[in-house]
Amino acid sequence: MWGCGAGWDAITVKDDIAFVPISFGPVQDATLYAIDASSGSIIWQNCYSQGFNASSAVWVEGDIYVSWPSGIVRALHSLTGNVLWESQISTVAGMMETPAYHDSRLYVGAGGYELFCLDALTGQDCWSTTGYCVLSLAIADSVLFFCESYNLGDTVSIFALDSQSGSEIWSFQTNSNYGSSTPAITDGILYTTSGDGYLRAFGSGLKYTYRDDLYTEVGLNELIVTSFDGGAVAADTINFTVTGTGIDLGPSRFCGLSATPNPFVSTTSISFELSQPGFTSVEIFDLSGRLVTTLVDSEQLHGNHSVQWNGCNMNGEEASAGLYLCRIESSGVIETTGLCLLK
Repeated sequence: MWGCGAGWDAITVKDDIAFVPISFGPVQDATLYAIDASSGSIIWQNCYSQGFNASSAVWVEGDIYVSWPSGIVRALHSLTGNVLWESQISTVAGMMETPAYHDSRLYVGAGGYELFCLDALTGQDCWSTTGYCVLSLAIADSVLFFCESYNLGDTVSIFALDSQSGSEIWSFQTNSNYGSSTPAITDGILYTTSGDGYLRAFGSGLKYTYRDDLYTEVGLNELIVTSFDGGAVAADTINFTVTGTGIDLGPSRFCGLSATPNPFVSTTSISFELSQPGFTSVEIFDLSGRLVTTLVDSEQLHGNHSVQWNGCNMNGEEASAGLYLCRIESSGVIETTGLCLLK
């Protein structure tokens, strides 16, 4: 049993080391301690004369990320305390939330109404957004979830943002001016509380994406994709053949929707045939059902057509490697085929 004579924020413990950010006490500086979890002896400490209100630290793969109310985020080596990089993300002194890590990126709320995304290797800014009074974040399936801490002009909301771009996916307005908890996510359900006294759960309990490797047998295979929207169930079936060199997706039944090459690295040609003229859309979705990009959205003549997809989203950014769905809708007919993007 050991103790510390000063106050602290949330403690992170990893590999028998407790990382303790000092919040107040005899040392009026922002200080991060690395303490032997068994004996309580100090392994190293980093002290910065930038005010005494340190924030919480997060441990990721041997590095410690900690935010300070002066608007600075630092990355330190967990065994030595050496600073790997530091980034001044905000000039507004005040509340700095615990950083959240996902897929080599760091996310932190700062200054009360700012949210920053940093490259975890360099500290460089990837994107930032304002207008959200961010409490601590939860991340699942490349989506950021948080409840606002307060909103004196209106009731607070619960938000879901795209972690790659910071764009808002959905929000839910509560009945209180004050937020409460950091969201918790398990088995496809998001749980969070707010100042109105409610515990809320969002989601169906189903896992909307599958991001691990997908193993199938050589030969004919069938992939059934099911989506849920307001309780209504929709499903599509994709038939494909696994050969010795890759996936061979045969043309669809009505529009002859197919892609060549598939799998592809940079560009694939998507072909389809219309039996009659009409308004036609060709869209690319990821396996979570989010729209990646629209390739066709206009009146089309009957006959054979071809359109290229360069593996980028609607903002011109490269999509990550994985499985995608190509969906065509024309004259009341909807068909889907699968695409495999390699990197």
